[in-house]
This record gives sequence, structure tokens and C-alpha cells, in this order.
Amino acid sequence: MPKIKREEVIREVLGAYKDSQKEYENWSGGSWLWEAPEYLITVNIAKRLWELRKRTSRCYITLEYQVAKALEDSGARGRGKLERKIRENGKTDIILWHACGSPRALIEVKNQIYSTAAYKKDIDRIGGLLCKNPDKSSLEFGLISFYESANSGKRKTAEEKVKARIEARLEECRRVADESLKQKAHLSEMHSINNGKSVWQAVCIELSKRFSCG
Repeated sequence: MPKIKREEVIREVLGAYKDSQKEYENWSGGSWLWEAPEYLITVNIAKRLWELRKRTSRCYITLEYQVAKALEDSGARGRGKLERKIRENGKTDIILWHACGSPRALIEVKNQIYSTAAYKKDIDRIGGLLCKNPDKSSLEFGLISFYESANSGKRKTAEEKVKARIEARLEECRRVADESLKQKAHLSEMHSINNGKSVWQAVCIELSKRFSCG
């Protein structure tokens, strides 16, 4: 069976935000996803990846897997002390594994973001893991996903607000990420209600290693 393509993984991550928005809106009687806990999104991403896995090739999905163990499993641990930014005692929200049992992708899940600090540590960690002995590592890429929503105001429409916030987040990511990382942004469609007075959109930032890293 064919290997799951990277673009398929990204598509399912973005789709999980739509699932989560609909579910929480129904469950809560109208509340939006930004009011829900992040683990709702994490579980829906895992569910979608599992369904994708059944249609394509063997692979595995783990939640809250320890960083130090993931690095060891990837074959990139090596000798010496790890960089602090890797935060080896921490855990990664989701890991997508190769069928052979080695980590392929790291996925960090966010709800609505209110400051750079909320995801800078995830960018640093993913960068540190991807660029640790890259010639030996089984890790191929990392994803950071998040959600933005807004209501129309007197000066700006909801769509204008969401677009501006997302661009600000992407610019911050470009600024704080290590130069050894390639970045690419993927956006879901813009979803709206009340004739566009309220909108939301999901974003997935793809991080991968350059040949020069490590």
C-alpha cells in the first residue's frame, strides 16, 4: 500500500478543526472552538489520521509521547547533552510513525493563539528535533496547527481581522524560527455565519529541515 503523502496529513489536520468546531458548537449550544480545550482538536486530528491510515498504508499514531524517547526512536539521539530548546522531558502532542516503527512527523496542536510565546517553544522544539543528526534521523517534518476566529466590528470585518491575525502569526513564525528550517503555511477555507459577521479559519505551518541543518 502507498505511503501517506505529506499533503494528505496536512489536509486531515485542517479538516479536524472543522470537525471540532462543529462538534463543540453543537455540544455547547452555540459556543465556538476557541472556548474549547485543545485536546478536543488533538483527538479529532488523531481520528482523521487513523482513518487516513486505514485507506493508505500501515503507520502508527501516538499522543503525548515523550520527546527524549521519540528522539531515541528516530535514531538521532547521539552523544552529548541535548539543546535546552528540545525540552527532552516534555511531550509532543501527536507523532505520526513510519510502518517500521520510527517517528516520521511531529504535530503540535493549538487552539486560538494570543501571543508568540504560546507557540515559540513548539517551533524551537520541532526545529531542534528535526536538525538533530538529520542524516540519521527518521523524522521528516513537523506541523504546528492553530485556529483563528473573529466577529465583525465597527472598523474591520471579521474576515479582515482573521486574515490580519493569521498573517501576523505567520510573520512571527518566520521571525523566530531557526534559519535551518523551511516553512510553508497551509490554510483551510474561511468559514462564516451570520452573513459573514463571524468567521473562523484554521492554519497549519509545515516545518522541514534544510540540507544545511545539523
